[in-house]
Amino acid sequence: EPKRIKPRLLVLVDNGHDMAAVRRVSASKEPSQASRLDAALGWLAQGRKTIERRAEATLFSLSDHGRKIKNWEELAALKPSNAGFHACDALRDVLGDPDSSAERAWLISDGNAEPRKALA
Repeated sequence: EPKRIKPRLLVLVDNGHDMAAVRRVSASKEPSQASRLDAALGWLAQGRKTIERRAEATLFSLSDHGRKIKNWEELAALKPSNAGFHACDALRDVLGDPDSSAERAWLISDGNAEPRKALA
């Protein structure tokens, strides 16, 4: 049987300060105890076996900088940063990492990013 080569997948998780906000449960509109980051990490943990079966994942956190995460356990312990999500700076850091070459990328975020600073 031929051996399949798994595609490389970048999993980029926004852990900027906005991800600390408590998410709302859609059905009841009552606040839950889980933050946006907790919800994102829970979703990834739930799909971990499938992700690992289908791809070779490389994990990064994104806030004011992009930081490589060593493993799934370190990802599960990720906390919101005091800094906001600075997309340009964080993604530049990720692209500068030698392990960032991938066929696919997932950005897990609430969509809130800090505005880009004006160039002097």
